[in-house]
Amino acid sequence: MDFITRCLSPLVAVVASQDAEEIAKSKRLPSFVDFLRPFGMRIDGKVHVRDAQGQSSSIEGFALRFASLSQLEQFEPAVVKKVLVDSISSNYSNPAAVENSSDASEVIRAFSKGSFSSLTPWFMEYRNYICKYTGAAEHETFNHPVAYLFVVSTSNPDPLSAFTALVPPNSPLPPVFERGFIDPDIPLKHYLLVHDRERAPHIDAETLHIQMKKTFGLSCHLINVNSSGEQPGDSPDIWRDHISEIAPLYAASAAELVTASSPRPSTASLTLSPMEGELPSVTQLSTPDRTLDHAARLSESFAGIMTDLEIKGVEAFVKEFLVQSILPNMERKVQHWNEQVASSRRGITGRLFTASRRYFGTQMKPAGSAVETTNGAVFPHNSPEFIMRRLADYSFMLRDYKFAYGTYDTVKKDFQGNDRALKHFAGVQEMLAICVLFSDGSLRGNVEALLDSAISNYQNTNLSLFAARAMMFVFEMLKHREEFSDAPNYLLRLIGDDSNLRSALLLEQSAICFAKHSVPMKRKFAFYMVLAAHRFDKSNQKEHAFRCYRAALKMYEGEEWTLAEDNVIFSLGRLSYHLGDTVESFNYFRRLLRASKQSATQQDSFLREFCHTYKTLSSQLSLEQLESLPPAPIPLLDDSSINVALLESQNTSLVTKDDELWDSMEKDLVDLGFNEKAGPGKKVARLVKTTRDQGKTVCAVGEPVFISMVLRNPLLIPLEINDVFLQADFIAKAGATDADPAVNPSAIGLIQYEYFDVSCIPSLVLQPLEWRSVQFKLFPKFQGEIMVLGLQYLLASTVPTFRPFKKQGRRLNDTQQQRSVESYAADHSLTLSVTPPMPMLDVVFHSFPEALLSGQVEKAVIEVNNKGNRGLTNLYMKLSHPSFFAVGTAEMMDNNSYCDIKETQEPTLHRSYGTQNILANTSVVRLQLPSQNGSGEVLAAGMTTLIPVWIRGDRIGKHNFRFLFGYQSEGEADGSSYRQLKCTTACQISPSLRINAFTRPSSSILKEFILGIEIENLQPSTDVVLRQVTSLSPMWSICPISERTLKEETRLGGKQTSFVYFRFQLAGAKSFAELPEATTTRALTQLIKGEEPTPFSPHPLNMVVSSIAAPTRFVDCAELPFRTLSLNSRVQWRTQSLSAQYPGLSPERLRDLFTLYYTDDVDISILWEAPSPDENAPPRAGHHYIIGINLGIQAPLQLHARLGRNSSLLSQPTGRSLYAATARERKALIESLLKPRQKDVSPVRMILRTLSEYEYDFATGNFVATFTAVLRNTSWENSVKYKLDLLAMDVKGSQRDDSMTDFSWLGSINQSGSLKPEEEVGVPIKASFFRPGTYDVNRWRLSVTVFLPELPDAAAGSPSRKKGGGGGSSPPHQEPAGTTYIQMPNWPQFITIKQCQ
Repeated sequence: MDFITRCLSPLVAVVASQDAEEIAKSKRLPSFVDFLRPFGMRIDGKVHVRDAQGQSSSIEGFALRFASLSQLEQFEPAVVKKVLVDSISSNYSNPAAVENSSDASEVIRAFSKGSFSSLTPWFMEYRNYICKYTGAAEHETFNHPVAYLFVVSTSNPDPLSAFTALVPPNSPLPPVFERGFIDPDIPLKHYLLVHDRERAPHIDAETLHIQMKKTFGLSCHLINVNSSGEQPGDSPDIWRDHISEIAPLYAASAAELVTASSPRPSTASLTLSPMEGELPSVTQLSTPDRTLDHAARLSESFAGIMTDLEIKGVEAFVKEFLVQSILPNMERKVQHWNEQVASSRRGITGRLFTASRRYFGTQMKPAGSAVETTNGAVFPHNSPEFIMRRLADYSFMLRDYKFAYGTYDTVKKDFQGNDRALKHFAGVQEMLAICVLFSDGSLRGNVEALLDSAISNYQNTNLSLFAARAMMFVFEMLKHREEFSDAPNYLLRLIGDDSNLRSALLLEQSAICFAKHSVPMKRKFAFYMVLAAHRFDKSNQKEHAFRCYRAALKMYEGEEWTLAEDNVIFSLGRLSYHLGDTVESFNYFRRLLRASKQSATQQDSFLREFCHTYKTLSSQLSLEQLESLPPAPIPLLDDSSINVALLESQNTSLVTKDDELWDSMEKDLVDLGFNEKAGPGKKVARLVKTTRDQGKTVCAVGEPVFISMVLRNPLLIPLEINDVFLQADFIAKAGATDADPAVNPSAIGLIQYEYFDVSCIPSLVLQPLEWRSVQFKLFPKFQGEIMVLGLQYLLASTVPTFRPFKKQGRRLNDTQQQRSVESYAADHSLTLSVTPPMPMLDVVFHSFPEALLSGQVEKAVIEVNNKGNRGLTNLYMKLSHPSFFAVGTAEMMDNNSYCDIKETQEPTLHRSYGTQNILANTSVVRLQLPSQNGSGEVLAAGMTTLIPVWIRGDRIGKHNFRFLFGYQSEGEADGSSYRQLKCTTACQISPSLRINAFTRPSSSILKEFILGIEIENLQPSTDVVLRQVTSLSPMWSICPISERTLKEETRLGGKQTSFVYFRFQLAGAKSFAELPEATTTRALTQLIKGEEPTPFSPHPLNMVVSSIAAPTRFVDCAELPFRTLSLNSRVQWRTQSLSAQYPGLSPERLRDLFTLYYTDDVDISILWEAPSPDENAPPRAGHHYIIGINLGIQAPLQLHARLGRNSSLLSQPTGRSLYAATARERKALIESLLKPRQKDVSPVRMILRTLSEYEYDFATGNFVATFTAVLRNTSWENSVKYKLDLLAMDVKGSQRDDSMTDFSWLGSINQSGSLKPEEEVGVPIKASFFRPGTYDVNRWRLSVTVFLPELPDAAAGSPSRKKGGGGGSSPPHQEPAGTTYIQMPNWPQFITIKQCQ
């Protein structure tokens, strides 16, 4: 806002004598006008002005402009344009806040927070030149002088005569007055006497000043200046900014005068005429260099010798001149013109005159109307229209914007529709828009329409500088009002092809406005920056174009706007090349070589530009500098796909990169394989190929190493690379014996080095978007270490590129920081540890199924080859999914998936086998190798063996199986190192059957349970035949529930469901030295109490295998592979179940606390067959498991009842705690161990043994029947006391008589006793029946009290299992407290008594 008021402030015409000009030149100022100009902008305090209605107001920051009378038209447009171009070209640096921004958000923040002057100082200079140096024009009066200032120095011989000579008409006026639009009769004249004590030491300036007042009146003033340099000045440097701005114009104007070969054409149409006459400042500044040097020395030569008192004197003169002369004169002019001209034109006569002239053209021209002068002025200075315009301009300068707006609006009607007054109409529209913006809403007007009209009319009259000035003024007001969202719409009105530089500057300002929006508009900012850069480039301002493109690029980086980003990067590369920064151009073109949405033609252009730039660099840089350039980014190399293999036939795409699972598998392989068999004095195996021991790849001398990787061409054009090979370094092994280097028999196509050879691919063409796996060979020659560094190739036969390998290790997940921030361990697989000759394992899977049904069992074969130079021994295999596999031996190659079928006439086949009752880790399997004479199991070099393996679809889904093979060399010195091989394969498991089962105690036999199985065929159209049901248990066997059970095969159609029922019976006497429950209870008790644990060694089990087959053709489930598959599935289920119940215990800790089976555990296997999709193939066979059935009445472990009441023992651990953790974690562990896992019920079972039917002759009396109540204590450790109460029964017969007594119990109806653990007793009872009928005799109530044993000492063992005595025996000493249960019959038990015939 202040900028506009300063540019449109009153103008004073200065006429200085030669001696006054000499004073300015002696101080190295171009003219005395330049001496005064800074003071016109330094008027302090407020000034009071009166408007047209006589109302007074105070104005702060009023300015006054000074101009030489001979230079009212300022400079030529060509001069201004040249200075603009030079100024913008020399100032193109971004502010530090923008230059140091690293991403889009920081760039936007820098542009939104920074000021326009700091962000774009070149635009500020453009604005200043456009708005300040338009010169006097015939369509406005802002640059018409309001007063004369005549300046003479005291060094003049006759100052008074000199003043008289300067006053017109004694001095001729410049030619611009001859054109008629400037009023030569300016009544306000002021006289300034300049006294320089150095030049006129004997002159009494005060006396001379008094004489001036007597001669010229009171409009006289005296100022003192000092040019001697003797008194040090303390004044500020007030001329630097002005001279730095004006000096280039003087220099360019002087150069124009010198080089002009012909008279300059008239520039009346542009309103910017050449300077008139010869100014002293111009004649002395003949070259631009001299002018710029003069401006640079200004502050040192002039500001220092002006005292602060002298500067204040000049400031006082300027303010007094303004307040006492200029403002009152302007106020009088406004009032006079308003009364004499404006009032009459606002009346009815003026309106009729204006309307008649508008409709009848020039036929009616009253006196004083607009008349085109001979010099081209449409409206002379004394015409009413021009007086009205001057009245409006004066009111605007006096800050009476409302009155100015009304006057502009009135005079607009005179200019509107007149083709010869287009510039006048444009000027009025411009000022109307500015008045609206200055009024802060008090004036109504469409600024957008007014500005559009002004710009279009200015451009139609070739006044493009005034059009730009109008835009600058409006833009300044919008910035002042922070209306950044509207500013771009106005700036775009001046975008055109007539001036690329102006368009570029305005587009850049529009972009900054979008950044300063309340919500920064990132995409528009970038787009307009790109447009500005393009226009800067067209105007040959390449530095500015480069700057704008860089700002836009930071907006596009990281976004999905790849096409725009590629265009910006390409432009930056081209500009960098033309600006001489070839390295930067190389880097930009390098970024374009990537996957993008560009067409193939454009991508080919990018590649050619990149290669051309490198060729240019190769002639400019040294070899070391060329090698320091970043590598070409194509083709893409997937570092995660880099694989180091010792076998060419190994499918590297199936072996995933090292991760935590591989590390865990390798640890198990070493601990459970090699180290498990290490006896006393033997060294444990070393981890030689894992990240736990640097993860180096072990290879042997003369043994080829295959290094494969995947290359990808991201472009849409073919990509050729040449001379592709690996770069590697060799480090000799300390202490290694020198040996002859290995001889490579096939050295063709190899690059031979001293310590190793590598293969080379002469030419490789990657088709568009092609992925290609390439493999290289490396042949070690000596022992040591070979570090594979990267890939070397020649791109497009031009650019040599070295692509270093950046393979990462496993993801670190040990600490909280590693889990929150993605970090990886170092990978050392590309470091080859070269050893003496060793065996080399190669494994091939044959007949491995790609898809199975759930439960289906198929046979595959593992082919084991030794391709090394030494014998192979101690071969172990670690399985990632052990429950899916059963591994056999070479002797079992001819065995089927299931063992031989046995035919028998018995309904049930019973088998048994012994097994260890421990949770062993079955995932590590030792593979049997051929036996050598006296050497054990060794696979000689070059030999092969076959090992069968059975795969069962254990779980539904897609599974990736991992196999980790570990082996050692025959005759290894210490037997501690090993080699390994990783293999993976996949299999899809589809659903086949869904099986549910339930059990319940038998109502007639205490040691029997009923089993019900629901089987649903999930296949939509495939029939499934049930072949066999097998149970596996330490104590129980499965039996048919009737003769029809599986007598015929059960066939299930697609989506059908069937139910089958069986019985469980105790298989015989229990002969355990110690129950599994007791072993587990002792271990858990020691853990909870914090005692020193005793060795956990459960006694072996003799597993009972019972099978029921439909056609009595049994599959022997006690042999391999069924036995191994069952064991692996049981271990997995047991481990997962215990981990879910006790999350505070690790799997290793669970193996020391829990057994594999409890006494009453039963596993069920259901064998089935289904037809194969291939009619010629045998049917598919498999089996499903029902694992985890427990037939105990109570939970196997009664820890809560046993230890929960002994809180004093659990509060503080006695001795060393095996669970070393915090108190809170220990409490959580104990709570999980003591938490009941089943419903707490009575351990006693009771049934009544009776006949179902009796016959008796009731004529002889009542019938007395004797029953036996059989009670059994199923607890393995707790004794109980019982009390049996017999209750009266109701008769259920057809001839019921409620008046009769039904039956009654005889003898004692309350009996009690005690039972030892697992003791069974029969209690005889009698009942008397009075008539025939059907009776429910199951009418009793049993009260059971359980007594818990004493807690054993740490050294004490658990009670052994013994057969109990009779019902009357008393239990041993027990805790006085016990748990009491009340039992009632759950179902009736009917007997029928018939009348004997």
